[in-house]
Amino acid sequence: MLSLLPKHFRVWCVFLVIFFTRTSLSHAALRDLEPALQANPQNAEALNLKGAILTKQKNYDAALTCYNEALKISPGFFLARYNIGA
Repeated sequence: MLSLLPKHFRVWCVFLVIFFTRTSLSHAALRDLEPALQANPQNAEALNLKGAILTKQKNYDAALTCYNEALKISPGFFLARYNIGA
């Protein structure tokens, strides 16, 4: 699966968002996201998605850390800024 991540990462992210918002399996979605972050820790989209999952889990401090890290990597990343509320 990791070999598919760079090419189809956005599709995979959309799938994860739909999956974890429609189920109570946000812990599984977070676990499934970790290989993408291990493969590329500078992936702003993955960090934003991790922040969204952590927000759903009400782990707001960790979520804010993810959003801020995503913005360090990609300062113009609208979704990360939106998720912070800035």
